[in-house]
Amino acid sequence: MKGGVDPRPAFALGGGVGHAGDVCGAILGGAVAVGELVGDHVADVRQAKDKARELVLPFYRDFQAEFGDVDCRPLSGFDLSTAEGFQAYRASTAKDERCRRFVIYAVRRLLPLVEQV
Repeated sequence: MKGGVDPRPAFALGGGVGHAGDVCGAILGGAVAVGELVGDHVADVRQAKDKARELVLPFYRDFQAEFGDVDCRPLSGFDLSTAEGFQAYRASTAKDERCRRFVIYAVRRLLPLVEQV
């Protein structure tokens, strides 16, 4: 991967893990990023897990308060687990008008944590 962050570990998170429609990939990706960040700075695994959970739970709750849900189906307005739902999503503007907002929110909300760890 040339420069930047390697997106490959997050490929299957979109649409609520493999398009199952559960927890939004922006939340899941954010949680993975926090775990990576904490793991780079806290050597003890138990302490690192505790710290990651301490940082992620408020993010999860804030996301839910901001958008009214955490699951992909209600957030996106589509059931991506079906071929029809996925095609309807692709034909819509939901990715740009909804999903992008969730990713931007996650990045903006979590970026300051870099200074806290």
